Amino acid sequence: MQEELIELEKDWDKGWKDWDSHEDKKWRDDRRDRRIQWTLEKMSHRDIKTVIETGAGPGWHTKLLKDAGYEVIGTDISLVAVEMGKGQFPDIDLRQLSIEDTPQLPEADAILCMATLNVVLDDAAAIDVLSKSGRWGYFSFQDYANHHQHLRFYNLEKIGRLLKPYAITNIEKIPDFWMVEVDFKYDYPLEDPLFKRISREEISEQEERELKEAWQKYNDKT
Repeated sequence: MQEELIELEKDWDKGWKDWDSHEDKKWRDDRRDRRIQWTLEKMSHRDIKTVIETGAGPGWHTKLLKDAGYEVIGTDISLVAVEMGKGQFPDIDLRQLSIEDTPQLPEADAILCMATLNVVLDDAAAIDVLSKSGRWGYFSFQDYANHHQHLRFYNLEKIGRLLKPYAITNIEKIPDFWMVEVDFKYDYPLEDPLFKRISREEISEQEERELKEAWQKYNDKT
């Protein structure tokens, strides 16, 4: 596992070095802004003071969380990304740590994980680690693979399977991402009413029917 992590770290180091030259940087910046806006709005309704952000990259979200008044630690497996972030945002706490290393940190009120599970080697193991490090979890799951480093993409069935042991308290579809809030401290089963939380502005009726069929198929199997 450690050798695989080292190789993944090298891959991400190269990606961060090339970041500013990417043609789709503006597109990704827009998606990043939408995700953090959704997350900050949901967090404002919870009793949250401390946050750990995993897969923080150069710390864009970490900086926004700090500016919003949260006590936040950002972590990333890539030393290149961490050094970039410390240069851009010298006032944030950014550390080179993998998700596996999260238990080294003090337990936080919330865990932030923006599209990181699309690229980790074992998403179920990662969720298990993070569930022990905070009460609330805020995740974005990219719904298609547009990058060679993505090991997987997510639809509602995959998200339900991954998070079934925990309580999904908010779920919403925004362009290209599923946004999910999870309460790790409660373990009641997922139910069909979660579909009522999906934004009708961002999902077509046909897609909603397909998601409901997939969800029913998943429940029938389990």
